[in-house]
Order: sequence, then structure tokens, then C-alpha cells
Amino acid sequence: MAWNLGTAVAYLTEHAKPAYSPPGQCAQFVRQAIEAGGIAVKVPPKRFKDADGASACDYGASLLKAGFGVVFENSAEFACQQVDFKPLPGDVSIFQGFEGHRHGHIQMFNGVQWVSDFLQKQRYPDQAPGLYPGLKYRAIEMPFTIYRHPDAYAWMADAARTA
Repeated sequence: MAWNLGTAVAYLTEHAKPAYSPPGQCAQFVRQAIEAGGIAVKVPPKRFKDADGASACDYGASLLKAGFGVVFENSAEFACQQVDFKPLPGDVSIFQGFEGHRHGHIQMFNGVQWVSDFLQKQRYPDQAPGLYPGLKYRAIEMPFTIYRHPDAYAWMADAARTA
């Protein structure tokens, strides 16, 4: 079954809060959006016993099993300040956790900006709007991986034909 990317992106954008407010629910919102488009995503095991659910930074293996592939990855070896990657709608990025943000972060690109449980408005001239979910992530150049489902290419081709 093909992934209905338009439905997934619309679901996430419509359900996101206008700005960040605790508790962070990025993993739940992004997973539910992907599932709204017709792809099941397995919830990974809880990393922390005192957590309410799975950590966002643990969803990589689940995305791979759901048919997504890695299209961009950086690590602590590379500076993130000038990421020249151009995202497509439906791309999902996962940031690793760090002190104060132990669960990391997961978000999806809606074609205009990155969205998680909130509409990410941090704008940087060298990246798609909101790539870094907050100033702390950007300040320490937190590593991240971007995943893409193959149906994104077909969706983009269809959108270009109908435009």
C-alpha cells in the first residue's frame, strides 16, 4: 500500500500546537501523522523507566522497518551550521538526546517548515525553516538523521504534473 503523504503532512500540521509547550509529545504526533497516511510505525521500547513513552531519538529503526531510508546524516564530526540538504515533504528528522533533552526530538517537513507537536518557527538562512527545533540543539550542533519514504518521490512527481 502506498503512503498517502498529503494526508500525513496535513494531519501533522493540523494537529500541531502553534508553539512549544511541555510535555514534549513529538514522537507521538509524528508517529500518528505517518499512520494517518497509511503506514504503521512500531513504537520502540521505552529508554527510560520513568518516561511515559518511547524516546523520539529511538524511532530510527522503526522508520527503516516501515520503508523509510536514510537520505541525510551528520554526526559530531561535522558542523551542522550550514546544512545544504533540501528536504521534501514527508521527510522525518531525528535528533539525538542530550543533557536536558534526554529523549531527543523527531519532526516532519510539511513542505514549508518542520513540524512536530508544534509548528517550528526558528528560521535560519541556510536551512529549511525550523530544522533545529530550538536554540540549544543548534548551539551544540546536535547530530541528526533525515529519513525519507520512497513514496515521497512519486508524490512530488504527481504534484509537479498537476501544478
